[in-house]
Amino acid sequence: MKINKKQKSILPLYYYIKKYFLFYFPEYSAVYFSSNEIQRLYELVQGKKKRIEYKKWLELLESIKKSLPEVKVYDLESNNPSYTCKVIFPRKEKSNVQVFFSVSLICPFYILFIEDKPRIDERNITFSPRGKFEQLFIKIENKIEEFFPNFDILNWNFARANFFNLIVPGFNSSKEEDGLPNRSLTVLEGLFFEYDLNWEGFSGYIGDRNYRSSERMEWEVDFEKMEEVRIYLKNNKKTFKEI
Repeated sequence: MKINKKQKSILPLYYYIKKYFLFYFPEYSAVYFSSNEIQRLYELVQGKKKRIEYKKWLELLESIKKSLPEVKVYDLESNNPSYTCKVIFPRKEKSNVQVFFSVSLICPFYILFIEDKPRIDERNITFSPRGKFEQLFIKIENKIEEFFPNFDILNWNFARANFFNLIVPGFNSSKEEDGLPNRSLTVLEGLFFEYDLNWEGFSGYIGDRNYRSSERMEWEVDFEKMEEVRIYLKNNKKTFKEI
């Protein structure tokens, strides 16, 4: 069934993640790596360069290089279920501007934000096209949607939300004593890539937090639903796929 843009934008994220992730299972338990979900996630990551999306991804990076010859484009290799890129825009008078964007292989969404270091000891993150980076943001956004037309931008506010009790080795590994994760996993990490939001020199977010989110107000309800599911699993000792 083909999902149109309106339908796709309001589908709950947990319908995507439950296919690839387990809740409440520490990664050193037998059930974790033998589960269908984690096997599916492993196969996705191992085979991501063989997918048709990878060809589109390389074409996207080449297109950015041609249209913006002054920039440096880096394809960030990782074991994440996504394709991730860093674009560096040089500036003479200040430190460079960095654009990060990532296309998820788990769900039809991408993330895009700009990191600016106005001074050596601090940084700002622009996550919507307002202010001095508006044209740059829109230009990169249009390029992404040219090559991934069925993907939509993920609201930054939700990208920073937490997947409670979701354990992914390398990101928030579980503790031996109780099997609980060392910390909550963010949506950004689970669907895209690891990015340090707690850097000491971080000074603030810039932009409209509701950018392109008018069709996605239902997501707040979806995350409440995820919490209901989490409690249900804990009380009934079931796996996510059994509900």
